[in-house]
Amino acid sequence: IVSKRGRYSEKYTQDNLREAVEKIRSNEMSYGAASQIYNIPKTNLHNKLKKPKNLPKGSTTVLSKEQESELADWILLHADFGDPRTKQDIILAAAEIAQLDSSTSGFKNGIPTSGWIRGFMTRHPLCRYKTPQSISKASAINTRDDFAGLWRNIYKYFEKTDQLDLLNRPELWWNADETCFEKDKVPRKVVARRGAKRVSRREMGPPKANTTVTYAFSAAGDYVEPLITLKDSVSTEAEIAFTLGALGANYGLNQTDSGWTKESFYYFVTIHLQNQWELKNIPKPRILVIDGYRAPKVSFG
Repeated sequence: IVSKRGRYSEKYTQDNLREAVEKIRSNEMSYGAASQIYNIPKTNLHNKLKKPKNLPKGSTTVLSKEQESELADWILLHADFGDPRTKQDIILAAAEIAQLDSSTSGFKNGIPTSGWIRGFMTRHPLCRYKTPQSISKASAINTRDDFAGLWRNIYKYFEKTDQLDLLNRPELWWNADETCFEKDKVPRKVVARRGAKRVSRREMGPPKANTTVTYAFSAAGDYVEPLITLKDSVSTEAEIAFTLGALGANYGLNQTDSGWTKESFYYFVTIHLQNQWELKNIPKPRILVIDGYRAPKVSFG
């Protein structure tokens, strides 16, 4: 990080300096790239390359440089495939590497310390702590080939039924999805008194209750009125919703025991969409693509 005065506000380690010099010497990085990634001024890098004897040896690590590089590659590979590793995963993996290699001195008590993990993260600047975003397993395992196969099958079906012209009719192609609003969403972090060992939070609404909004858009940019699913025991919300509907608000309503949509509810969604399509005079056949529980699904109607 560079301050406004042009000085580097964070100190770099000797391991970082040594690795940056090796990257430059082997033409893997330019001076500018190494300076930015390792947080080292360019002048320092120039000086160390001109006077390599000035490079300090630094302290030795339990794992060899090659072992740490393989561990870093393993971490980044898992992250790229949507299965990122935690701090504990890295500690256990490092401990296992040290135990299997008799040439290493091993970690004290067999487990790397917090100091070691901090040093490892410093020595491998491409690895950084991040807040993950959860996605469904179905979304994670569906590959590009899976989706390509889906559309190939659709094309073959249209070709077989002599309906290839439908591929050029965006007003017939629709996509439906849903958004869930939790009645009592629990925040990940809160501010409390310093030193408090336990922080309780009073429930602000029915636990595990939701309001779900289902919506659909066409490839031509058209849309239908949304479908709102309410928790059946929350009568006040239903009364408010029906009152707004009587005043002219356009949407469909449904109630379940929790406010979540269910598999049997898709029949109701189909009825709602069919009614909306009829009101908008959408021509047939209508092609609906939905985000299924395991994979995308396509229906014709």
